[in-house]
Amino acid sequence: MPSGYIDDGYTIEATIEGKDGEYDEIEIEYRPLLRKEMWRHSQAVTKAKENEDLEKIDELVAELVVQKVISWTLFDRNGKSVPLTAENVLRLHTDLFNQLILIIMRSKEQDNTTAKNL
Repeated sequence: MPSGYIDDGYTIEATIEGKDGEYDEIEIEYRPLLRKEMWRHSQAVTKAKENEDLEKIDELVAELVVQKVISWTLFDRNGKSVPLTAENVLRLHTDLFNQLILIIMRSKEQDNTTAKNL
């Protein structure tokens, strides 16, 4: 039964459509951000912006992705599964990187998401 309450273990599945010639469709399973996590992340990003440390912003976002994403179906050009690490997140195509964080932050509406408790 759907609920507005985020239980421990609550996960959401989402699909990022592929982009011709750039990347294939990717399925992710992630845990949504709690409000206090969102505020902490926003404060850290704001501090990095004030210091004009753009690399730090990307690092913060990559770390957030690794903390929240449980699994992804990302493969390299040889068909080998790409491990979910901050370093690998920072190697994503820019459009894919942006879509991923928008989904995790729930700023992007996803028609193809499902939620469940693990």
